[in-house]
Amino acid sequence: MRKRSDMEGELKVPREKTVTDYHVHSLVFGGASSLAGVRGLFLKRLLRRLGVPARAADLEAAYHARLSHLVRRSIFVRRAVVFGLDGRYDSGGRPVEVRSLLTIPNERVLANIAGLEGLCFGASINPARADAADELERCAAAGAVIVKVLPNTQGFDPARRRYRPFYRRMAELGLPLLVHSGMEFVLGAADQSLGDPARLETALAEGVAVIAAHGGGTGLGPFEHNLPVLRRLARRYDNFFIDTAALTLPTRMAMVFLLRRHPLLRGRVVFGTDLPLPQLAAPFVFSLAPRRLLEIRRIENPFDRALALMVGLGLPPAGQAPLEALVKRA
Repeated sequence: MRKRSDMEGELKVPREKTVTDYHVHSLVFGGASSLAGVRGLFLKRLLRRLGVPARAADLEAAYHARLSHLVRRSIFVRRAVVFGLDGRYDSGGRPVEVRSLLTIPNERVLANIAGLEGLCFGASINPARADAADELERCAAAGAVIVKVLPNTQGFDPARRRYRPFYRRMAELGLPLLVHSGMEFVLGAADQSLGDPARLETALAEGVAVIAAHGGGTGLGPFEHNLPVLRRLARRYDNFFIDTAALTLPTRMAMVFLLRRHPLLRGRVVFGTDLPLPQLAAPFVFSLAPRRLLEIRRIENPFDRALALMVGLGLPPAGQAPLEALVKRA
């Protein structure tokens, strides 16, 4: 593992263990929400990359324990927010069964991270569910520090006025909202247009600190067209932020080069890894000096490697302090 002094001098990363990873996934194995088939094999391969024993008797527990270990061993990351995934609901707020949709209930997340140092509870609440307001109160009481939604997959439009009371209560509770941006292919989608960050204005207007995940990008490689929307939201709302989750993947990396050209957007960046997805340095072989790229690739801890890479590419977590000043549970 690289020493703090070495990394500070070469990469100018934060000097203290103060960074929060706002975007980490819980995983479930077994039961109706099991990660099975090709998707399960792919994720198990990712777990091996993280150092999770492939033959662990309880792979689910081993994964979350490994996350805790990596946070505790991280030089710069003090905690990781781990969230599940709520399901899809019909117009009456009743659950809709979708075979391809992986759901991870909030109760399961809480059970998975119970007693694990460095892991925080991130709730997932589809505001279209009939008991969304009650679930929000339950999750807040259980210690949630953020609410995460994936509109494409969960099949709801975050811009709808009917969700204003839900957003208003979130603002009162000091809970930020993390929203998937762009296309979603792994989990499937009811409507890909629901990932448009322009739809976030309803929540922003109600005072919620909103984080557009994945840099606010489309996820379509070089075919990015969201920058004007992101700039407009950042100019209009001090409570608008973006995260770095999955920006090391080839389909998302274009946003790195777009965001770093705009000081206002750079100042709204918060840190997210999207673990267990890999933290890749190779796609930036032509963007960093060879020596610096080698130093980053040698960092074993994925939290530190992702942070060092974002800092090296000009996207430090400058928005973390402004975000945490807006919320009560940071």
